[in-house]
Amino acid sequence: MSWSSDHRLLITGGADGMVHAFLQIDLVEHSNATAVSPIRTWSRHQLGVVALVPLSGGRMASAGQDGLLVLMELSSEAILITLQLTDAIRSLECWESRRLYAGTVTGTIHVIDLDEYALQTSAQQSDSTIVRPQSGMDAVFGAPSHEQLYQTEWRGHARSVTELAVLDDGLVSGDEGGEIRLWERACCIRVIHPWSNASPVTSICVMQYEHEETSLFSSNKKKGDAGLAKIMTPLQKFSTEERITIAPFAFWNPTRRIRHDETLPRLGHIP
Repeated sequence: MSWSSDHRLLITGGADGMVHAFLQIDLVEHSNATAVSPIRTWSRHQLGVVALVPLSGGRMASAGQDGLLVLMELSSEAILITLQLTDAIRSLECWESRRLYAGTVTGTIHVIDLDEYALQTSAQQSDSTIVRPQSGMDAVFGAPSHEQLYQTEWRGHARSVTELAVLDDGLVSGDEGGEIRLWERACCIRVIHPWSNASPVTSICVMQYEHEETSLFSSNKKKGDAGLAKIMTPLQKFSTEERITIAPFAFWNPTRRIRHDETLPRLGHIP
């Protein structure tokens, strides 16, 4: 289930592949003796719906076990985008309503750039060509195919990707084997194995702290706060007074029933 971006609609997806939209006011005011009927229904998925993600502009993205990504317009029953991936989807996340991340059962993370998709679709409908400047890498290795520039694949997980969380302009992913990966622009910059047993990662929560910076190696801590300075030695390239902004996140191990907290440098400040 997921609320729409304006919290007026509750969207549900079921094992039957159906997606329903309910008015919040109907859910609050209805009598227990009467059933609440959805105001809209979508039936594009052939298998169960595994994830729903709200987008700006009154849109909702759904992902299914059939490998189908569907972008719906909530003000009507219109289907805006339908994309068929090669593998069944296990998890779905979005970044600023412009980029979709879909984790699959094979461990691949599919990244869909919605702006690029709209640009390419408009060009195809108008029978025009998109001209892009050639980069240095294109000059050496050749320009990439323009057939699906909106879709890329991030590979690294060997097990099914069960959870995703957006971290600034990057991503944190967890799989069925308990592995956590931190990504920046299709590159995995860190791999974490927080527990010894192969328990699946069932949730990841990124905790943002605004207007606050923490020194990674500074010893200026409050009494009783051990801090990272007492459990790790500063890297040689960093002085003890250099301040690095960090973003903590937590993930849940259902087997050991403990929460694991870890603090990671924000993207763009990775040593």
